Amino acid sequence: KLGFRQFTSDGWESIWFDLSEDQEVLRKKLDGKWRNMLSNAEQNGISTELSSDLQNFEWLANRCGQMLKERGVSLPVKLYRQLHLEMESGQKMQILKAIFNEDPIAGICMVSHGNSATYLLGWSGEQGRRLKANHFLLWNAMMLLKKQGFRWFDLGGIDEDSTPGISDFKLGVNGERYSLIGEI
Repeated sequence: KLGFRQFTSDGWESIWFDLSEDQEVLRKKLDGKWRNMLSNAEQNGISTELSSDLQNFEWLANRCGQMLKERGVSLPVKLYRQLHLEMESGQKMQILKAIFNEDPIAGICMVSHGNSATYLLGWSGEQGRRLKANHFLLWNAMMLLKKQGFRWFDLGGIDEDSTPGISDFKLGVNGERYSLIGEI
């Protein structure tokens, strides 16, 4: 009657990965199962293609949006599209595609800010999932960002209740887990 509402106490959770160590040390930090899947992916003949243009961003956003729609979740594509346009004059979004037999089978989008970057969008088709393209892409993205001089990579959020598979995947890099305070 007084107008009080119960807010959720759940906060945003994600994982920071420190890119400052040598590549060999970073690889050894990966969970053993995750590292094995990465090794498997590396033997599958997958290559990467890096871009930052609107056409490749739209390609990824549309696939990601369709995937989420099938899961009953919506993606704020208009917001992400506007963010892409706003970033064109500064630190551009980077889209990394996994290519197999000349076909894109998975993709991720990273946005950079200062000495850090954040995983923003990701999609993997059936063949990409079978070939462990996400392991390949995430590792290559981290090594690309390291080479570009970034210190930190934020894996873009985890939610172990709503998306346990995605959370397990991201937790497998063995980065530093953090939580932001929820609504109180």
